[in-house]
Amino acid sequence: MLFNRFGLLLIVLLLGCMVLPGCAVVRKVPMPPYTQTVHEGAVPAGPYEPVAFDRVVVSVRRGDLIGAWYTGFSEAGGSLCNQEGVSEMTWASGHTTLMDTDNLLADTFIQTMLEMGYDAVGDSSVMFDREAESARATYRVGARITGITSNLCKEYSSWDGSNLHRTSGEVFLSVEWSVYSVFAKQVVYSTRTDGYYKLARGVPNGGELMFAEAFAVAVQNLAGKKDFSELLHKKREGAATPEAE
Repeated sequence: MLFNRFGLLLIVLLLGCMVLPGCAVVRKVPMPPYTQTVHEGAVPAGPYEPVAFDRVVVSVRRGDLIGAWYTGFSEAGGSLCNQEGVSEMTWASGHTTLMDTDNLLADTFIQTMLEMGYDAVGDSSVMFDREAESARATYRVGARITGITSNLCKEYSSWDGSNLHRTSGEVFLSVEWSVYSVFAKQVVYSTRTDGYYKLARGVPNGGELMFAEAFAVAVQNLAGKKDFSELLHKKREGAATPEAE
């Protein structure tokens, strides 16, 4: 039985080589160094000023390498990767795989900030008076994604080579943040955070999920910054306002 299983696996691998010219090998792209989320000490508790997410801009040049559809097995093992074609991924070719619309990242920002205790407004799931809800914001946040690194695996069965219609892998993002004061009408704070997410077991639309989750980690790192939380912290009347860096 063991021989039959590995014999079949060998056949699948050979068939994969027949599909891929020259049985090309594409290795994973090295991930930038990343340290798990560490919230800075003495972050003030709420209440916080209402904050809205304005927009996300991707400052990655068209054609820049952002990852790989790599050769080999899935992170959890047991599934083959990218049997219909392995290749390096550039921003032009990877855009639709990793990110469909700005709403995905906007909702990710809002939900993550709410979970972190902030007063985030503008949730797209709000059915009525959404504009009025968004108008409460005294600060607006913009995100500029300056770096993307990903290793993705479209999973195929190691038994018969069939497409399992799920994706696993890992995504790293580097994000520059700008906070705009509605009242001062200028950017009052800027910083940079990173986000990393690994999905060992593939799921449908796994590329989008990993991108959104890596973005969520970058948001968590923003929310954990002491100077950011002090800026958004509601001040008592007459209290001094800390300078934003």
